[in-house]
Amino acid sequence: MPKIDAIVVLLPSCLEVARVSGGIVRKSARVALIETTMEAAWNQSLRPLDKPLAVALQQAGVRAGANLRFIYRSPDSVTETINLKATSADLTEPARLALAESTPFPWAEAVSGVRRLKVNANAGVWYLGVAERRCHSDMLDALASRNGFRIADSLTDRALLIDTVTRRFAASADPHARCLVELGATSTAILTSHQGKVTSLRCVDLGYEAFIEAVMRSQSGRRDEELAFDAAAAVIAKIGLLPRGDLSAISNGAIDDSMKPLMRAAVQRLVVEIRQTIRFGLPEGDAVTCRIEVGGPGSAVPNLATTLSSHTDLEVACEAGGPELTGAPMAVVAAGLPGVEWIVPEGESLRRERRLLRASLIAGGVVAVGLLAFEGFSVSSRLGAERIVLAERQSKVESLHAEVEARREAGIVSKDLARLEKGVTEVGGERTPWRAVFREIASLCELHPVRMTDVSTSTVPGGTSWSLKGIVFLDQNSQVDPLSQFIESLQRSPLVAGVEVGATRRIEVEGRAAKQFSISAQVRALHLGQDHAALGLVGEDSK
Repeated sequence: MPKIDAIVVLLPSCLEVARVSGGIVRKSARVALIETTMEAAWNQSLRPLDKPLAVALQQAGVRAGANLRFIYRSPDSVTETINLKATSADLTEPARLALAESTPFPWAEAVSGVRRLKVNANAGVWYLGVAERRCHSDMLDALASRNGFRIADSLTDRALLIDTVTRRFAASADPHARCLVELGATSTAILTSHQGKVTSLRCVDLGYEAFIEAVMRSQSGRRDEELAFDAAAAVIAKIGLLPRGDLSAISNGAIDDSMKPLMRAAVQRLVVEIRQTIRFGLPEGDAVTCRIEVGGPGSAVPNLATTLSSHTDLEVACEAGGPELTGAPMAVVAAGLPGVEWIVPEGESLRRERRLLRASLIAGGVVAVGLLAFEGFSVSSRLGAERIVLAERQSKVESLHAEVEARREAGIVSKDLARLEKGVTEVGGERTPWRAVFREIASLCELHPVRMTDVSTSTVPGGTSWSLKGIVFLDQNSQVDPLSQFIESLQRSPLVAGVEVGATRRIEVEGRAAKQFSISAQVRALHLGQDHAALGLVGEDSK
C-alpha cells in the first residue's frame, strides 16, 4: 500500500487534517463546517467540502499530490464487529459473508474491507468489517482529485475507534475484569474482558461532541445565535463535564448553571451504554468490581473520570496525554493506525495498476538495454573464436534440423501433445461451477424485480442445463420489459453459454402485475483441479 502522507477526518461539525510522517503527527489543522452540513455535502457529491478541505490541507502543510487517508461516515456506511465461533486460521470469507448480510444495500454495489482483530477472545475469533456504497467511495476519490491529491484508502470513524480500543487491549494484558472505552467525536467503542480475553465488543453512536452540543443548546435561549461550536469546545476543554463555581467569569456571562441538566443528560446516555456492555459482557460478580479505562480523543475532557465513577460506582481511569479537544483530536488518533489498507476506490485501484504497469515497462526497458549492451560486448569479444566453432558444428546442426523435421512429419510431436492433453483432462476433469452460478443468479435477482420459484439442472455435453422458473414484477409506468433485461444480463454472464426462453404468461401476484416465465440456460463446464475447487469456484456437490 502507498505511504500515508495525511489523515483527513470528516465530522458533522468540522473537517480535521493531520500531516503525518513516520506515524507521527507533524502538524494538524481544523476547519469548522458552518455553511453546510455533512448530510447536504453527501447529497452534492461532497463538492461543498472542496474549499474547507483545501484550507485545512494548506494550514497543515500538506503538499499537492500527497496520499490521503479519509476517516468518515456516510449515510449508508456499515461497520460491524463479527465474532466467529471457529478456530480456522483464516475466516476472512465467512466474515465477509456475515458483513454482506448486515449491509442494507445490494452487495453488488458495495466495496468492503475485512480485517481480523488480533485479540484473545473468550470464544472464537473477532473480525472487523466495513462496507460502503461504491458511489460514495468514488465521491471521496473525486474530492481528493479535485484538490490535487490522491486517496490511499478510507475507513469509517466507528472502525477507527474499534481498531484502536482492541490495540489498547492487546498492548496491556490484565487478567482482571476490565471495560475499555474509546471515546470519539460522534461514536464510542466499548470492550469488556475477563481473564485476559475479550467477552464483548461494540460501538455506539455517542461521543464527546454530545457534551459540546449540550453547552451550545444551553445558551440558545439567551442569545440571538447559538454559541459557536469551537467556542463551546473550548469551554468543555477548560471546565469539563460538571463544572463547579461561577462560570460567568469564564465566558463573560454566556455560560451558567443552566447547562448542567443538559450536560447530565449527555453523560447519562454514555453511562447507560457502558453499563449495558458490562452487564452482558461480564459475569455478575465481576460486573460490580471491574475497572473502566477511558481512552481516545474524549479522554482529555476534564472531570470525566470522576463523573463516570460517581454514576457507575466503579473505578474509572482516563488515558494520560490525550489530544486536545480544540485541535484535531480524531485525526491525531487516526495517525496511529497500523499500516493496513482498507477501502480503496475503484478509480484509484485502476490508476495504481496503470502506474505499476508503466513502471514495470520502464524498468523492463532499462534492463533490456543493459542486457543488450552487455551481450553485444560479450559477443564482440568472443566472435573470433566462435567463428571456428560454428563452422565445425554447422554440419551437426543441419543433421539435427533434418531429424526434427522427420519426427514432426511422423507425428511424434502430435502424439506427445495428445497424451499431454489427455493427462491434463484426467487430472482436472470437467466440473460445473455450482457456487458461482448460484451467486450469479442471486445477484441478478437483486438487480432486477425477479423472484425464482424453481431451479433444476441436468447434465448436457459441455456443461449443465439449468431450468429456471419464476416471476418478474411489471412496472405499468415503464415501457422497458424487466424480463428482457434479466435475460440480457444472464446472457452476458461468462458462466452462461446460451439462454432459451420458454413459456411466459401474465399473472397477478400479491395485487401486482407480473409475468410468469421459464428459461433454459446452458452453463459451461470448467476444467478445474483440486486447488481450484478449494478456492470455491466449484462446490463439493459438483464432484
